[in-house]
Amino acid sequence: MKKLRVLLTLIQAVLQDAEEKHVRDGSVRLWLQELRDVAYEIDDVLDEFTYQKLGMKAKFQDQISRKLCNLFTPSIPLPYRLNMAKKIKNINVSLSHINEQASQFGLQRRVGEMVVLPRGNLETHSLIGDPFHVVGRGYDVSKIINFLIKSSTQQPQIISVISIVGMAGLGKTTLAKLVCNSEPIQHHFGKIMWVCVSNDFDVDRILVEMLESLTKTPCAFRNKDTVLRRIQEELGEERYLLIFDDVWNENVEKWEDLKGCLLGFSRNIGSKIIVTTRSDNVASVMGTHTEHKHHPKKLVDDECWSIIKQKVFGSSSIPEEMEVIGKDIAKKCRGLPLVARVIGGTMSNKRDKEEWDVYIEWEQLIQLWMANGFLDPSKEGNMAMEDIGNMHFKALLSNSLFQDVERDAYGNIEVCKMHDLVHDLAVFVSKEETKVLYNDSMVDTSCIRHMSVVFYGEPVSRKSQKLKDSKINWSSHKKLPGSLGKLKHLRFFDISATNITKLPESFTQLYNLQTLRLLKCSLEHLPKGMRNLVSLRHIYFDPEKLMPVDIGRLTCLQTLPFFFVDMEKGCLVSELGCLSQLRGKLKICNLEDVKDNAEASRANMEAKTKLYKLKLKWSYKRERPINDKEVLEGLKPCSNLKGLTIVNYWGDDLPSWLSSSVHGSNLPFPLNNLVKLKLINCRECLNLPCLGQLCNLTVLEINEMKK
Repeated sequence: MKKLRVLLTLIQAVLQDAEEKHVRDGSVRLWLQELRDVAYEIDDVLDEFTYQKLGMKAKFQDQISRKLCNLFTPSIPLPYRLNMAKKIKNINVSLSHINEQASQFGLQRRVGEMVVLPRGNLETHSLIGDPFHVVGRGYDVSKIINFLIKSSTQQPQIISVISIVGMAGLGKTTLAKLVCNSEPIQHHFGKIMWVCVSNDFDVDRILVEMLESLTKTPCAFRNKDTVLRRIQEELGEERYLLIFDDVWNENVEKWEDLKGCLLGFSRNIGSKIIVTTRSDNVASVMGTHTEHKHHPKKLVDDECWSIIKQKVFGSSSIPEEMEVIGKDIAKKCRGLPLVARVIGGTMSNKRDKEEWDVYIEWEQLIQLWMANGFLDPSKEGNMAMEDIGNMHFKALLSNSLFQDVERDAYGNIEVCKMHDLVHDLAVFVSKEETKVLYNDSMVDTSCIRHMSVVFYGEPVSRKSQKLKDSKINWSSHKKLPGSLGKLKHLRFFDISATNITKLPESFTQLYNLQTLRLLKCSLEHLPKGMRNLVSLRHIYFDPEKLMPVDIGRLTCLQTLPFFFVDMEKGCLVSELGCLSQLRGKLKICNLEDVKDNAEASRANMEAKTKLYKLKLKWSYKRERPINDKEVLEGLKPCSNLKGLTIVNYWGDDLPSWLSSSVHGSNLPFPLNNLVKLKLINCRECLNLPCLGQLCNLTVLEINEMKK
């Protein structure tokens, strides 16, 4: 298993390298897909091994809780070991086959069997769409045309180079196309050649593509002298314009080699070269004089909006409310026409205001990252996955990949919007692994790892055993199949707002499950044995009946919206003492069922440093207070708390930890971070505590405090 983990790390490095290099060769991409499949197979084997260990842990804890006499430490069953051995053997066979294929594609090896992949080129050409839809480049086109025509030289030994320099997405290639397709240029130059150079500055390849650009046919020659002779034959004595698009080369020797070949075309006096590049240094290497370097400016917001508007609506009228949103979106383009075109293309089939203004839930986003293994605590000093996700989210937010965040009263992010380019990228890279099923879509789900089911149809297919996250948006089914328990890799499950009334008993075998969302659903109760979900970190539910029994056993739990004390069911507030990692918001209800101060203290609320909002509630329908005062005293929260609400408390005095008068003047007030304090129906309370030291308090709400 350790060897598999090392191998998985190496394969992931190769795949990441391939993604960074934009590999486009069909055979190599197929090879990479096979390699990716093996990576998933390894991940699945490791996942199953973890699943088996978690299952053993759950069963052992169950034995302890039931105080069985014949306690034993379970071991991994022999059939499982044999099955794992077979899977590992199959992985080795697949890797052997993949390694044999690697040599056929000319893939070189790095240390540790990592593969170096050839960098693919992003091909461009001189053809342009409707030039009337290009916005804001009239001045640039005129200036470059003026350079090309009026600065002609009659000296054959001089190559005149004009460079268009600017950042990615600025429209350098489009500008070059506009220039070479303009009437003055077509008239002035007898021949026009277009070569996409990219980062592979291979002189022989460039010369071949120059010839192909002239002849419009594939070149069968590979001898350099033959290619040069054929280019000269095609050019004759005509002036030519040569465009080198997307040049990265900073090697002077390579340019001098190509330059020597171009100087051989001595009969073509007055010819010019246009270079597009992101680098001033590249322009200088290729001999561009400072006055012949052109730096296009970014578009203004209105020009970006014009591009988006044309893509989405054409000549149709635009609703006023959508124009307001559209102009805000245009500001996010940062003056880059490529971004504006992509956004326009993305929004072209979205004509409703709601589709232009969708928010995503911050917590749910991070939980989905967790489910898909994107957040590795071992690489971040064993930070909690939620903290790692928050760190990455903030980095993406600071770079505008997420935007328009909305915060709660305490400054915590609740929802955000995803930039359309990020959404397009996510859809593109995950298209082989993600499916959104509408109605009764017929699709092979055996390799799907992320699934969203919309409307009706069987919510979870028996073939979908590799699922890591599943979201059912609406389903006419009221029950889920027993095969749900076979989804060993499932980490995120959401049936919020569905008609599902019952989960199968096998659900409690989802030992890898991290997030369970049951908001506004029709579930009548949870299956027995929820305590076996030992990996569960976040649970969301509405009614009291959906609170799991023995919740104190779920020691990984971090999100728990409610805790209902119920002595008859054995739900004691002391169970919270085992949930040391709770964070966010918590509401504790039915506090009249808490026995005494000692039991309340065992909840250990003061140690829950990541809780920022706490609500403590007693039942309103009771005859008289019993032990409210001592129970509340025992529920002292941590000093990081920002919001505190106390409801139906019938003690005659508020707890000492809420009063500044009992603390020495040199000591910090224990709840100094409180922003909101609400005291609701504390009708027996005689005194309001001194709150002068709550320097961050912005909201103080007091209701029904008559005495």
